Amino acid sequence: MDKSIANLAFPKRSKKRRPEGGCLKTLEVIMHLSTQKKQIIDQIEKQLGKKLEPGKRRRLHKSNIFDLTMNLTQVNLARLTGQESIAIKIPA
Repeated sequence: MDKSIANLAFPKRSKKRRPEGGCLKTLEVIMHLSTQKKQIIDQIEKQLGKKLEPGKRRRLHKSNIFDLTMNLTQVNLARLTGQESIAIKIPA
């Protein structure tokens, strides 16, 4: 297999080859989701009027962003926070 074919099969993750930044884009998306999760968790803490314990905060952060926003984790939230319903505004 000559080099040109190898480069096509396994393109290097460089800005030169892909100006749109290929893999950087996914990293940006992940970072954006991470900041969104932090904002949501901060909202939950604000509504409770107290800080969550680090373990509970971590567990919430590990859960899916869609679960957090779509209130699918209401049961988990209730268990974690000891409060039945929490209104969550989805950060843009």
